[in-house]
Amino acid sequence: MSRNQLRPHFGSPPQAQYRESWHNARDMPTATAAQQKSGFPWLKTIRWTLLAVLIIVVMLMIKKPAPPATFPQLAPDVAAASATSFDAKLNELERARQGGYAAEVRLTSEELNSAFQRSQGQLPQTAANTTTPEPATPPTSPAPTTETSEGPPQVKSMQFAMVGDQVVGQFVVPRYGLDVYVTLAGSLSSHDGYVGLKPTLFKVGDLNVPIGWVDSVLQSKLAEPEHREKLKLPAFVSDHRVENGELGIV
Repeated sequence: MSRNQLRPHFGSPPQAQYRESWHNARDMPTATAAQQKSGFPWLKTIRWTLLAVLIIVVMLMIKKPAPPATFPQLAPDVAAASATSFDAKLNELERARQGGYAAEVRLTSEELNSAFQRSQGQLPQTAANTTTPEPATPPTSPAPTTETSEGPPQVKSMQFAMVGDQVVGQFVVPRYGLDVYVTLAGSLSSHDGYVGLKPTLFKVGDLNVPIGWVDSVLQSKLAEPEHREKLKLPAFVSDHRVENGELGIV
């Protein structure tokens, strides 16, 4: 038997172990850098994607949307005449209820808008308006016009129309020097002598907001005492409904 066969084997020679360790240490920074280099573009892509989505959302929120309905644009004299017609129809309904017989009046979008403009001081008050209370029609339900300057922003202007069996309103709210358009549409109802509104559309600017996100908030706002009193129907009004683009009151 030779000497090499009798010599014990204790692993690789020291020179081979040193070369292997040196190669491993040299390759470690390269592998780490490769991992960092492959991961960085993904993080950067996600960050810029989120930023782009945020910019798009903000732009849609401040964009002026297309009118959701044909809102009446009336000259002051025509609006005053429409407000007078609004009062005359309510007086007719009240006299009928006092006389003990059934009656129904139908109000147009022009009459409702004119009556609301007059309630905001944009039209002169009439004698009929000082003696006959106006019903809490849809213009007053979503419009927080009584907010102070220290609270939520006031509504700058408001328009509404009746389309089919729904009422559609569009409000302009000044915010950070910009006019933000809020669009709300829904179905009217009455319960225990108060007006109710079930929203079917809600938009901020040109951005559609899911109804599930705003319905509970809107209902809680309408239930607040300062808003709920505005939704109380006069004693001579038993019910109301929107159909064929008009508000029927009985």
